[in-house]
Amino acid sequence: MLRSLVGSEMCIRDSAITGAYTGLGLALYENLSLKYPCYRTQARLESMSQLIDEIQPCNILINNANIYGNHHQLEVLDRVYRLWQQRDNLIINIGSRAAVPNISQNHLHSTYKAAVNHYSTNVTYGDRDKQCRITTVNPGLMDRGLDWSLDYSEVVTVVEWLLTLPRDIEINRIDLQRNIPYPEVEDRKRAV
Repeated sequence: MLRSLVGSEMCIRDSAITGAYTGLGLALYENLSLKYPCYRTQARLESMSQLIDEIQPCNILINNANIYGNHHQLEVLDRVYRLWQQRDNLIINIGSRAAVPNISQNHLHSTYKAAVNHYSTNVTYGDRDKQCRITTVNPGLMDRGLDWSLDYSEVVTVVEWLLTLPRDIEINRIDLQRNIPYPEVEDRKRAV
């Protein structure tokens, strides 16, 4: 069922979700498609151009996948933003708490996720011609069955909330984690 939003709120025509075949992407698709028209981009495409062609007609992109290797999530963001810059569309990037310096031991993953955050912030605050809204959701450790990890459903709830915001509200970044001091999380991770 399509939830039609009126007035200053966004009318959700179609949303595209990258990486919607496993993990958080699948949870996003399964939950959001019950309420909104959702499209899962194809898992295996021949080229980035094909992927962009699939996304272009939509008005919402949930940029979840590290497609063709880690750095392509940033490329998807850049290419879609350039197409949608002058449109009343919404891009929701799924980043990671690892984007924060000195949190992740996987330095390359951390760097790629930080780049997604940095790009989003740069266009949000520096592009005078921007109409497209961009938000990055940075979840912490997810779906590990531990009391200190997030459930996919909690991240889905935040993304769904973002879809209901009025058009004149833009939230650049949301860091989402359990209310546990990070050093304690690190101690618990080492103990598991």
